[in-house]
Amino acid sequence: MNKEFNRVCLLIAASGLDERTISEAFRAARAVGPAGVVDAIRHLRRSVINSGEVRVAREEPALQPFDHLDAVVEQVIDLLQNDAGLSAADTAGLLLGVVKSDGRAPRDFPEFRAKEGLRRWLRRLVRMVGPSQLLHYATRIRNDVVHSPVSDWTLRAGREEK
Repeated sequence: MNKEFNRVCLLIAASGLDERTISEAFRAARAVGPAGVVDAIRHLRRSVINSGEVRVAREEPALQPFDHLDAVVEQVIDLLQNDAGLSAADTAGLLLGVVKSDGRAPRDFPEFRAKEGLRRWLRRLVRMVGPSQLLHYATRIRNDVVHSPVSDWTLRAGREEK
């Protein structure tokens, strides 16, 4: 099934109409054909807009599709957890620090809570700063962590090498 059909079915499912009503509507749609259905929808939109009672959603979504944002979230997780080896808490802490230092985080932006999950927190962050900027921040952090001169064997303070 194609994507548009699934979107329409999702809208119908969310409408709360019973199966009998949906079946009758599809029989009527079959009778008038696709052009008739589009004309009827166009007429209803104009009527609703002219009445001023209800605001009609735009044809094109204002934000990028949700699946694109999920892909960005997965890329951020891959960069910071898989490549850089950071924990979820470190990932969130470093990202939030960079976002705040860049002046992009509102004061009331919620801190990361492990109980809610990193992906959920990242979805809120990507909507706030944008996918491109979030990937930029994640890449910067990843490069800093991966290329930092950290020794696996650190000496304790006060001990000298022999």
